[in-house]
Amino acid sequence: MNVKRLYPIILAVSTLSLFTSCFSPKQPNSGFTTTFEQCAPGKLTDRETKKIWRGAKLLCGKKDFVSYKLGITPHPFSIDEENGNHFLKILIPKHKFGPITGAQWSIPIVPADEYFFSYRVKFEDGFDFAKGGKLPGLAGGAANSGGHIPNGTDGWSARMMFWESGKLSFYIYFPEQSSQWGERLYLKNEMGDTIRIRPGRWHTITQHLVMNTPGMKNGIMEAWFDGQASFFSDTILFRKNENLKIDQVFQCVFLGGDDLSWASTKDEYICLDDFRISTELFSR
Repeated sequence: MNVKRLYPIILAVSTLSLFTSCFSPKQPNSGFTTTFEQCAPGKLTDRETKKIWRGAKLLCGKKDFVSYKLGITPHPFSIDEENGNHFLKILIPKHKFGPITGAQWSIPIVPADEYFFSYRVKFEDGFDFAKGGKLPGLAGGAANSGGHIPNGTDGWSARMMFWESGKLSFYIYFPEQSSQWGERLYLKNEMGDTIRIRPGRWHTITQHLVMNTPGMKNGIMEAWFDGQASFFSDTILFRKNENLKIDQVFQCVFLGGDDLSWASTKDEYICLDDFRISTELFSR
């Protein structure tokens, strides 16, 4: 089977449509679809967020968490509506950077060696990309980030990242990364040009990851942007033993970076909708 010629059509059938509104199943599963149609517009609280994604955990430092709980850092989540469609809207305050000023959650899924993950994203009109920021992706184990280089047994992560002018890449933490701060692997169109996000427009990003065989560099990582193949590699070493799996959605939405140069000069908003994850692979 040539995986480069395959595209995931993740079906929202009964066995996969486990998250279809503001309610969730009792346990995480290997497939789900999350929309926000039954969520009322307005602030989305932490409690409601955990109802949507059972087991979801806010990821931040103790100081950030206290600041967040005291209301010093604005609550970032809300439900908005556009042409009858409800979606998740995330605030990134001006002059702020880092995960607590946007959103960073870990959402548990059943551990597996292969997953497809897809979502729609929109950067509002006039969005200031600054130096860049993070978008959701898949991860495993400790979901290494923040300069913590994986050793092959602790964890790994494969988030998406946007850069200046809206350029889009994978942003992965794995044992063979060339920098302490992860590895950027740009998505490209059929002409070989780096793909760019267009503010004011909904885009669909899809990942497909397959864990490598321990001792071999044969892990698969590929992506589609608005349905078009835009990245493929089958030489990734995610792990050195079989204990590491794909076991979480690493939901990151923020600007940064680790200093003020990554921040925007005005409040920014990133919108998300139609989260889908599945172990199933279907031909186009």
